Amino acid sequence: MKVELVVKGIIYDKQQKKVLLLKRSDREDIGIGTWENAGGAVEPSESLEEALRREIREEVGLSVSVGDLAYVSYVGSMIILVYYCTIKSGNVTLSEEHCEARWVGKQQCVELLEGGIAADFSKYGVYDMLED
Repeated sequence: MKVELVVKGIIYDKQQKKVLLLKRSDREDIGIGTWENAGGAVEPSESLEEALRREIREEVGLSVSVGDLAYVSYVGSMIILVYYCTIKSGNVTLSEEHCEARWVGKQQCVELLEGGIAADFSKYGVYDMLED
């Protein structure tokens, strides 16, 4: 079985105590209309941090600093490494992969996230760093 390595970023605004969530567009094959974090597949020549910075730049137009590993998740044949990230520069500009972006606190984050992402945010304490 082929395993795909994926990196995702919890883009955190320390001042607002909110995270950036993205809604998948109807142009995607998987997860249409669901909310998620920015990120994607790691290319063979990239480090994990390089891949995450590239994916976030491509998906939302932001330059970020990659911080600590928040958690690791397994979905089918994907290993997903999720990191905390903070914005260095840029403004949110969506690619075709997503149709909406929201800075959300704890309550809205709980309402928008589903399935494994919601469970992981709860299990690994991501919700705890957010305010309503």
